[in-house]
Amino acid sequence: MRKKVLATFLLVIILIFGGALRFVGQNWDDFSHTHPDELFLTLLVLPNLGGSNTYTADEARYPEQFILVPRNATGVRSLDDILNQPAIQLGAVHDTFAAEASRWLVQEERIHVFADSGSAIDALLARQIDALLAGRLLVPDMDTVSIVKSLSSVDLQDLRCRHYHPASAGVGGYFDTSCSPLNPHNAGHGYYVYGTFPLLLAHFGSEFVRAATDSDLLFFDFQGGHLVWRGFSMIFDILSILVVFAIGARIHNRWVGLMAAAFYAAAPLAIQKAHFGTVNAIASFLVILALYFAIRAQQRGKLLPYLLFGIACGTAVASRINLAPLAGVIIVAAAFQAIPAFDSRLSRNQRQSIFAH
Repeated sequence: MRKKVLATFLLVIILIFGGALRFVGQNWDDFSHTHPDELFLTLLVLPNLGGSNTYTADEARYPEQFILVPRNATGVRSLDDILNQPAIQLGAVHDTFAAEASRWLVQEERIHVFADSGSAIDALLARQIDALLAGRLLVPDMDTVSIVKSLSSVDLQDLRCRHYHPASAGVGGYFDTSCSPLNPHNAGHGYYVYGTFPLLLAHFGSEFVRAATDSDLLFFDFQGGHLVWRGFSMIFDILSILVVFAIGARIHNRWVGLMAAAFYAAAPLAIQKAHFGTVNAIASFLVILALYFAIRAQQRGKLLPYLLFGIACGTAVASRINLAPLAGVIIVAAAFQAIPAFDSRLSRNQRQSIFAH
């Protein structure tokens, strides 16, 4: 009992020591955003999350489309005419992007789909339809038709989201990645190579701290999203110290765990990463946590550690995609548990049960 109390006391001292090293100097650059990755994440991406969407050009998924009318026609003069005049009939060619995009502009009963571009153009010139939506490759000789409006990929994304989410002016939920303002690609940053878990954590954390500051709650003083993110990095890295102890204690004993925790608490690189508003400290904690659950799975073979490993590994990959090979660790752990299935001294049913488990 004394040894257990002593070990707990020493662990608390190590956590306080490691926490102090990580907490001191959180605003180390005095609001100058010196770290380049942090500058991109916290100053350019983070403030643009939430609210309305700012779409990124995406010609691959949303190729430019043109609204065509017969030359000298007066029925359709703008996109607003098509959107707001129920009598206007819109055409598109079957099995093209325009056939899908036309549904974002008008109701189904106002759309006429043609088998090929030739019949679609003939119908347009014969005034069977008022306008034709077509891609660049299907635009015919400009002597016979005029372009009322060209719809860029950004325009098309906006029309699509407004079609599916009319009540919120195009803003979709979290799982609708094409219309969610929590997607960095819809926050004006098409080139985003980091994971979104730390980003979303910092976003909602910043919203909470800002609201608490506005409400004059004690201990809350919002001074920027980058400091909130650095705070999360610090907290997760302190938790890493705790999990490192748990790994050492599980593999060997609590004294080895204390030594490992002390080494990690004083590790310069870990301390430095805990001062940055980036994905690294958070991802490191999730990797360490996943390894802990893999060790539990390898030692005990219970199903719960496998589940918890999956959660930790999935969240780690949601922080950094290059952590995906971490999933292979649980296969190794399961292989150790499956070794008795090859023991010929066991019955066939026993071996099959072990292997199946």
